[in-house]
Amino acid sequence: ADDNTGARTLTLADTDGTPLATIWLDVTDLDVTSETGLTAQFSINGISVERDTNSVDDAVEGLTIILGAETEEGTSESITVANDTAATVNKVEAFIAQYNSTLSFLQEKSDAGDPETAGSAGDLAGDSTLQRIISSLRTMVSSSVSGLDSEFSNASQLGITTIDKYGQLQLDSSELTEALIEDAEAVKNFFHDTDAEGEEIGLTANLENYINSLIATGTGITEVREDGLQRALDTLNDRIDAFNDRMEIRETYYISMFTRLDVALQQAESQMSWLSSQLSSLSGLSTSGDS
Repeated sequence: ADDNTGARTLTLADTDGTPLATIWLDVTDLDVTSETGLTAQFSINGISVERDTNSVDDAVEGLTIILGAETEEGTSESITVANDTAATVNKVEAFIAQYNSTLSFLQEKSDAGDPETAGSAGDLAGDSTLQRIISSLRTMVSSSVSGLDSEFSNASQLGITTIDKYGQLQLDSSELTEALIEDAEAVKNFFHDTDAEGEEIGLTANLENYINSLIATGTGITEVREDGLQRALDTLNDRIDAFNDRMEIRETYYISMFTRLDVALQQAESQMSWLSSQLSSLSGLSTSGDS
């Protein structure tokens, strides 16, 4: 079905034995069963426009006009177009909240902990890869971004600043709103722009490219690091298995040696008992000769 009817004739007719009369339509009245559609006609700043739909999104770039009712001849409607700064501020706030959450998670895993408290260190304490990721994220949000078609080159110019030594961010919404009112396009370009070669640049573009380099399948730093750790773990497990095999062989050797030693000691004990009995016999013989 085509939603854009325009100047077309619409006709109702009975089909499949379903009479229009059941929905209270008189099939003998042509005004009821046939209707001619109309093309939407209007003007914008004196320029006449015709469309086959009441939802017009190609008359003014970036603007969708909804025609809701017919306007009396000689009258006009005024449309005021303004940037929705609140929506942009909300999106920046959501980004900052997620950034702070991610940074806190990474720092928790890399925390050295208290040397005097067992188990207080993070799971990846001392891991150089994680430390570099944290450092890179903090540097990217605080450093200037070059090559942009924007008067803004640093997040602090838009009210995005750090609040503590851990690198947590905060937003001065009034400063960002002022920048949006002054030059919304420049604000957009600071976050995401395209250079002459078609490469994506800007704060969020740079962050996205960096994060993709961390999590990309096959080549991402985290996957490569995980593979390296798995190989090291496999090597350690192989060494443990080999050590256990050597220990089993050594255990078998000592058990065999202990068994032979135990037998030898029993034989020696038997020999000592026999010798002792012989000495006792000799002692008794000597005593009998003296009497």
